[in-house]
Amino acid sequence: MTAIILTILFFVITITLHELGHFLIAKLSGIKVNEFAIGMGPKIFSWGKGETKYSLRALPIGGYVTMEGENGESDDKRSFENSPIYKRIFVILSGAIVNIFTGFVIMGIIVGAQGQFVSTEVASIKPNVQQIQVGDKIKKVNGHSISCANDCKFELSRVLENEKINLTVCRDQDIIELNDVGYLLITDAGTYRTLGITLSIKDLNFADFFDQTFSNSIFYVKMVWVSFCDLVTGKVPLDNLSGPVGVTKTINEAQNNGIFSILSLFSLLSINIGIFNLLPFPALDGGQFIFLIIELIFRKPIKKEIKGIINGIGIILWISLFVFITIKDVLFLF
Repeated sequence: MTAIILTILFFVITITLHELGHFLIAKLSGIKVNEFAIGMGPKIFSWGKGETKYSLRALPIGGYVTMEGENGESDDKRSFENSPIYKRIFVILSGAIVNIFTGFVIMGIIVGAQGQFVSTEVASIKPNVQQIQVGDKIKKVNGHSISCANDCKFELSRVLENEKINLTVCRDQDIIELNDVGYLLITDAGTYRTLGITLSIKDLNFADFFDQTFSNSIFYVKMVWVSFCDLVTGKVPLDNLSGPVGVTKTINEAQNNGIFSILSLFSLLSINIGIFNLLPFPALDGGQFIFLIIELIFRKPIKKEIKGIINGIGIILWISLFVFITIKDVLFLF
């Protein structure tokens, strides 16, 4: 039950912040906002203040900001369509940027509260490990740059059993290439390649706080993007996608590992939703951004009828995907 409440709370907060980003930038840009809604479906209650109506709706799976002229022609100079294109771009991108920024803030809370962090510096090695030395700072794994310890673990987890591990390390201020390091480790769970090292734990100082907050947040951005590319290329099956039901299960598991695991998950999901909304697909903020870029290039907006058809198709596709993922998550529970 706690996991369900946390999931609902997460989605409500994330959606509210996303729509608040659109809302505030629209207001600051002088664009007339007709409605600010949290949730979808039937209206629970609403109230008006000034020119804007605020509403809370029954289903906590979305939200929206309706601006003047967004869904039809308007002669109002403060309408969305009549506003300068740079203002419209800021409004469209602001929701996703707020979500990503929120993920950074949550990561900062985690880093600051822990007081220590795992670095990319080698603290110890096993006797049968060659080439790597204590004190080496790992900079790259198989050519992929490393921003933090979690990033290092992520890149190592992507190395196949029969694939070599090549490292770029910093040793005594020198950059050194180490080829074919590590060894095969045989366990009950299977065979996998390991470096046979441990990374050092350091006390957090003021500079480390900003460095670790930024590097771990950037790692989440990278992980989301790489995972998306893996889905598109078929490297990871579509079954790996999760919706609200799957998130509830993950949150339930995270509770067993303490508050930092829950906050880390919230940070990752917030960044995930922000990046997802920036994808250049119909009905997403990224899709609307592409429309504006086309308008900027050709000095002429795309016809509303065409945008309506494209967005309509996008909405149908996203709803179908949402239903598929939800059914898959429910069946997986049983």
